[in-house]
Amino acid sequence: MDKALSVLSIARKAGKLQPGEEAATSAARDKKARLILLASDTAENTASKMTFIAERFNCPIFTVAVTKEELGAAVGISRCAVLAVTDMGLAALTAERLAAKDSKLGPAAQEMRAKADKMDRRKKQTAKSKKKRG
Repeated sequence: MDKALSVLSIARKAGKLQPGEEAATSAARDKKARLILLASDTAENTASKMTFIAERFNCPIFTVAVTKEELGAAVGISRCAVLAVTDMGLAALTAERLAAKDSKLGPAAQEMRAKADKMDRRKKQTAKSKKKRG
């Protein structure tokens, strides 16, 4: 779990993390959330609401085996029940590291890695075409 939490710390420093229920919901509605994470001790009502939001806006959602305090500490705040990762590469890396601990997450992590790789290829192609024109 430490490896996954270290990626979240990097995401926070890069500004690619939206901690908290309201921020994660807003990121999902704006189609910016690439992965939503829930702490293991998240309230049932909050978990249900975030699951609905994730399904409605087609965003993967994982429950991680850490408490709100542990998740919060990883991202530099006191407590965090819900957070959204807004960068596809960081979301895929987080999912892969979580899947290493929980095999049920493997297929979702593989799908996210494929999406991240596809986005990366598009960025490179766009950069090449701009370079040729300019």
